[in-house]
Amino acid sequence: MTTTAALVGGGPACAGTDTETWFSTVPADQVVCLRICADCPVREACLAGALARDEQWGIWGGRIFTPRFVTAAVDDVAGRWMVRGLTRDGVQLGRGWFKRREDAEALLVELMADSADRARCAETAPGWRKGPHWFTDADAA
Repeated sequence: MTTTAALVGGGPACAGTDTETWFSTVPADQVVCLRICADCPVREACLAGALARDEQWGIWGGRIFTPRFVTAAVDDVAGRWMVRGLTRDGVQLGRGWFKRREDAEALLVELMADSADRARCAETAPGWRKGPHWFTDADAA
């Protein structure tokens, strides 16, 4: 699916699409969004903006964003393993459901590395404001 905005003005390929789809947790919706992002002329800027704003939900610049953990650990739940952690907003979340502890530990390492990278991007992005809006030249002034 290619939008008119992407073909005509070089704007974001998502222009004119249903905003709710970009925050869906339904895998089929996410696949559609990622396909739209793939050829978007502003994909890199969109991703950079999302990282700078420390987005916690949605698809931005071809990447699925979920709340990042500030602390997390592997936990045994009824004979299965998962990663439990706290988000930057203090919400407890669980990720994964594994038979082997090693698999949960691998996810923990991946999630914490991603969280640290995203936090660094948000802290070091000059000219960007946090919040649910697009960056404009006026924002940097």
